[in-house]
Amino acid sequence: MLAIEHEFRFSQKILIVMSARVEQFYSFYYALPLSESEYEITVLLQSELSYRISDERFSLLQTAISPICGETLEESIKIQLAEGYDSVVILYNNRDGHGYEAIDRLAMGIKAKNRYVFDIDGSFFAFNEDYLGYKAVEMPKKRRKDLDKALKIADSIQVMPIEGDDNVKPTIIFLTTQGFNLPAARVRCFFLSEELNKLGWQTEVLSTVTHLGYGEEWELSLSDKMAINRHLGELLTSKGKVVIYMQRLDYQAWIVKKLYEEDDIPFIFDYDDWDLQYFPLKELFSDEFSNGEQLLRYFIANSRLNVLSSRYLEQYFSKISPNVLYLPTGVYRANFISQKSGSREVQPGKRVVISWLGTVMRLSNMRDLIFTIQAFNKLSPNYPEAVLEILASGRYLKRVKGFSQGNERIIFKGWCKPDEVVDYLRTVDIGLLPLVDRSPFNQSKSPTKLFEYMYLGRAVLASEVGEACAVVKDSINGMLFRDEEEFAVKLGQLIEQPQLRASMGRAAQATIEAEYTLDQLASNLAKKLDEVL
Repeated sequence: MLAIEHEFRFSQKILIVMSARVEQFYSFYYALPLSESEYEITVLLQSELSYRISDERFSLLQTAISPICGETLEESIKIQLAEGYDSVVILYNNRDGHGYEAIDRLAMGIKAKNRYVFDIDGSFFAFNEDYLGYKAVEMPKKRRKDLDKALKIADSIQVMPIEGDDNVKPTIIFLTTQGFNLPAARVRCFFLSEELNKLGWQTEVLSTVTHLGYGEEWELSLSDKMAINRHLGELLTSKGKVVIYMQRLDYQAWIVKKLYEEDDIPFIFDYDDWDLQYFPLKELFSDEFSNGEQLLRYFIANSRLNVLSSRYLEQYFSKISPNVLYLPTGVYRANFISQKSGSREVQPGKRVVISWLGTVMRLSNMRDLIFTIQAFNKLSPNYPEAVLEILASGRYLKRVKGFSQGNERIIFKGWCKPDEVVDYLRTVDIGLLPLVDRSPFNQSKSPTKLFEYMYLGRAVLASEVGEACAVVKDSINGMLFRDEEEFAVKLGQLIEQPQLRASMGRAAQATIEAEYTLDQLASNLAKKLDEVL
């Protein structure tokens, strides 16, 4: 068999024909070699499987008629397939050979320079040893060795029984695979832990990055992650009576599940992103769960409490468990004690700073930022005093920069360290939160930067999507927009009218003070913890 990392070095446009479990799809995708340009991947799958691959990195062609049955595809799909591809890849694992001839007819009717089968157990070729036109590719040997090593580590992990006084409050261990530099861990673990300690709870933070010195999730191999799980198990079982506060569903879920099932250690589940397609440690969980959503539902159902960053997530989780608490990613007052301020002093001719702050790690982030740049390009000739400052980092940032079209009043300032953010926000007049897509991901996000702009008395302009609709009262404590035209009109008003910015800034400050500071949110959490622990 041929190795994926060698065969796909020069393939950018790939069609994948699915007749396999979703885990096989991701095994193939993550084995693709790194490329200077992004892969353009189209996935042809049955409609009933579409919920299992919900990922904006891929273009999905969902057909109600199974390609396995060899039926005629819809005309719209035929048109999309007619353009041709660098490579067509069949993902196949039907051990009885059912449907391989129909898949062949489908795949052979598509223009492609190369044809491959990613066939884990050899079942595709087992029914015709002389099968022509395809090359078989396999998981890289290095990845197979890593999987074998990870499985051995998993088998070696033993859970020791924990003794504790039932009359003593447990210690809450905030468990995160992120470091202090990332806002989810910083606010929802480190800062929230401090606030709970003030309220009489005993808490600690255990970050695999900040405290244990391991790399970020994307830097780790599968066996690395299992070794870290073994380390976490040793630490957590040495602390006496504990409750694990698991922030996000990541690779630490393996040890949390094991300790819950084998040692009856309860856990709280904190979730702040819509990421149903993410399936951490899928190679180890796939015997019990067929996809990431099933794993997610396991943790929702068994958690003592699900702590959720948005009303959208609260609604979804409430269908599975009654134990839910809405807790947005609010403002940590201590960061702002000496730096809180109202609107900036207005001076004739002084420039107006408009700010976009965030990461560009997803295609949706890229679309949001491109929307902002293009809208500002159209608007800026009418407002020479306005500048757009972009503080960003991420894989798609390089692509975005070309849309500025040489506009000298669009300034890319690089990324801001956590201890520098507040000082920067004080230089801003208008904070932006554009969300182009009304996707579950955007509706689920807790808008941390929106809260911070508002707490500092800055005027905000946000999409009428998700949490912003609950926080921003249009034209009172900020502005909401639905499309580019409304964005341009309202941004123009804010640029032209400093007194409007000031009045909205004061109202914004009052909103955050009343509802969205972390000390208040921690108090709500503490009351709920008294009920469930």
